[in-house]
Amino acid sequence: MAIYQYKIDLIPRQSIVDKYGDIPNNLLIDHEAWERHLNKENIENDFDFEDALTIPWWKERKVLFNEIENFIDSITKLIEWSKDYTDSKSYGNNDTNDFSIGLTDEGYIGDFGVRFDLRELDKKFIENIFVLAKKIDCLLIDRKGNLFEPTFDKLVENIEQSNSFKFVSNPTDFFDKLSSAQIKPE
Repeated sequence: MAIYQYKIDLIPRQSIVDKYGDIPNNLLIDHEAWERHLNKENIENDFDFEDALTIPWWKERKVLFNEIENFIDSITKLIEWSKDYTDSKSYGNNDTNDFSIGLTDEGYIGDFGVRFDLRELDKKFIENIFVLAKKIDCLLIDRKGNLFEPTFDKLVENIEQSNSFKFVSNPTDFFDKLSSAQIKPE
């Protein structure tokens, strides 16, 4: 992921309600546990911690990828290298705006991540992601754990808090603050 890309994940609304009873504004992302995990020799999915990024939110939802595939094909193209994979599909352009959908062996969605290029926002791409999120009744979560509805206002509010936004707004200031630990990695 490039620093100028803002990453979100789509999480089924009902999975959040099932776990918490309502919709909180923020979910825990354990950045220290992720750092330990990524520094391990073998980083397969053997998580020894639970946070919003390790919970299998899609497991009980049973949303078949082929039920949304036609809509996806109508809004963007499958990335060439992704055509040979059966366990995931990636769409868009890896250098700008894209999304990846992890699939179970049965063809259900297992995870759904999106990246927006903050150097130049593609409003049509964003609108299509919102349509898709609403179609499968999902909320959005960013790298800080902010959970929000798929709307422009909420997206902009959360983008403005992100490291990606700080970088594209003022790269020199961003790196100065990052090197002096005034900004923490996301």
